[in-house]
This record gives sequence, C-alpha cells and structure tokens, in this order.
Amino acid sequence: MLLSVFKLENEPTPKIQIATAELNNKTLQIVGEKTWYNANFFEWFNDGTGIVFIGKANLSETMQIWHLSFPSGELRQISSDTSDYASLSVSADGNTIVATKVDVISSIWSFLPNTKELRQLTGESRTLVGGRGISQTPDGKILYSKKTGKEINIFAMDENGGNEKQLTAENGFNFEPISTSDNRFIVFSSNRDNAYSVWKMNTDGSNAVRLTKPENAMDGQLQVTGDSRNVVFARQKSDGGKSNLMKVSIDGGKAEPLLPESKSSDLFSQISPDGNQLAYHTFEVDGGISNFKSSVKIVGLNKMNIEKSSKEIELSLDHNFKWSPGGNSLTYINKLGTDNLWSVSLDDKKEKQITEFNSGNITNFAWSRNGKKLFIVRGIVNSDLILIKDTGKFS
Repeated sequence: MLLSVFKLENEPTPKIQIATAELNNKTLQIVGEKTWYNANFFEWFNDGTGIVFIGKANLSETMQIWHLSFPSGELRQISSDTSDYASLSVSADGNTIVATKVDVISSIWSFLPNTKELRQLTGESRTLVGGRGISQTPDGKILYSKKTGKEINIFAMDENGGNEKQLTAENGFNFEPISTSDNRFIVFSSNRDNAYSVWKMNTDGSNAVRLTKPENAMDGQLQVTGDSRNVVFARQKSDGGKSNLMKVSIDGGKAEPLLPESKSSDLFSQISPDGNQLAYHTFEVDGGISNFKSSVKIVGLNKMNIEKSSKEIELSLDHNFKWSPGGNSLTYINKLGTDNLWSVSLDDKKEKQITEFNSGNITNFAWSRNGKKLFIVRGIVNSDLILIKDTGKFS
C-alpha cells in the first residue's frame, strides 16, 4: 500500500488531503477529513495501524508532528511548538520519534554595493519579516510583510529602520506589497475574501479595494507598470496546473492575459526599471506533469503590449530574481555555499558577486528606487534534534 497526497480542486487556496493507494487495483482511499496546506515526511508504523508525519493546515501555522490512525482516520497532534519541524523518523517498535526542529530568525538589512556598507534595520525575530515581500515606495518608505499571530500583515518603516507602522490588520494573509510610481496606492496580494486576489489600498493602509476575482485560482507575484496604470501578476490554478501572466487596471475591471496563449507555464515576472522590458520564468506543461525548463525569457513592453521580438536566456536562476539598476543585468540569490547576491549580464551572461556574506541565508531582497542600495532579508536557521517517546506507540 502506498501513501499519497493530492491537491483539492475548486479550493480558493491550495489544500491537500492524505490518501492511501492500493498498488494492486490502483484505488485511492482518503484517510481522515482534515485538509492541509502542507504535509510531508510520512512514516508508517510497521504494523500498518497508522502514520506519523509533519504538516500544517494553514500558511500561518508552524509545521508540527501529527499521528493519523489507519484506517479510521483519527487524528492526533503530537507536537505543539512555535518552531517548525523539518524531518522525522520512527523507531522499529513505534515507540520513539526522532525529529528535527528548526527556528528561522530573520531581519532586514541595507547594503551599499559601492562602499560595502552593511547596516541592520530591524531586530532579529521569528516573524518571517520581509520573507513574503519587500519593496520601497517613491518617498523612501520600506514596505514589507511580517507575521503577526496567525496573520501575515503589511508594514512600512523609514529607510533607516525607524517609525514602523502596521498598514493591514485582522484580514488574513496580506503580502507582496508594492507601491505605484505616483505613490498613490500600495498594491498587494490578500486572501481576505477567501481567495488570493490582487488588492490596492491608500499609502496609509486605508480604503482597501479588490482588483481581481479569480475563480479556482490564486493571484500573486505582483508588479506595477511604470505609469502606475496596470498591475501584472501570475494566476495559478488552485489544482497546481498551468499558470499565466495576467494584467489588470489599477482601477479594477476584467483581468486579461498578458502573453499570447501557449503551452508554457509563466510566472515570477519582473518589469525593468525603464518599464520597457519584462523578464519572467517559463516552463512547459505536458500532460498535466510539469517538466521544468530553467529559463528566463525577456520580452519588450510597449504600453502593456508585448513586442514580437523577444529573447530567451537559458539561466539556472532562483525564482527570486530582480532587475539590476540600469536594466542590463539581473540580480539573483546564489545558494551555492553561503547565500549571496550575484548579478548576471543579459549581454554576455557574465556573473558578478555583489555581497560577500560568510554566514546565514537570504530569503528576499529588493533594490532601492534610486538603484544605489539593496534591502536584504537575512535569516539564520537554528536546528535541534528532538527525541519523543511514547509507551503507547503514539496511538
């Protein structure tokens, strides 16, 4: 018997259920009624009476250890921590679990590439500060996401890290904040109406207005055009299928595809500083199975119309890349060894190291509006090996 997970369709947010698959007749049997945002590291007990695994029901929760009886589907939570669990294994007699518990401690820093000046702007915390979005407004404020209780909210602070102000509250998950160039609105992604949609609000956080209404899909990965008139975003089907780049007016209305129809799945778009080019990840979707082709495509933009002449660059870039100042290269996180920021030229593909960190990791970053400074979200992962014993075999 094989344990399996599958995504639920017609759900506003990605959800999965746990099921067993009979290898002989290839039938599926759902185990338990609970749905999950994430679930992994499944371990069967040797006698087949149940499993233990790591999972969480919602984005804002931490990954905890659970026991699921089979075939009854009775569920019991084994751990209850503010930390995440990253892996586990079960002893042969089923009485002992060895698990890895991790804490992610992050903070926001500023870095001047010309002088190598590095400055910490926020204190270290477990709030995943900046991990789900960081950018700068035209008047110099830093916008960023931060976990508050069971929510993710948007905050603003001065360029030097002072005068923090919370802009959203009591409305679920709000992230990926980005300001329009005219500094009239902040555009962001939110699930406050039970679907991940594109929203806008005034710069003080007031008057939030929904711009898109996806059906069985999620809208995110936002960009605003240089003229402040349109929002570019990725629409991902809730079942994990093909994603498309879309555009919608800053005033709302019908969202439309940005690119011509194709077999490719397109996401993680970035508009160049001059607004004349669009870079994005693209990969083919064949028969419902995604075969990832690590490539970045660059297309010309002319008043939100895609120019016919475009070039495709074969680059093994992390999805978190940004245009460098000047628009002649892309900045990305190089995770070979210690995380550092590098740039790659679009002309000759030559790479250049920007930061020289010798510890920690980078979870997000953004260039300042004037292109002279980087805002970097740095993190430290602390891990501990945990031994959990239960004379009742966790049942």
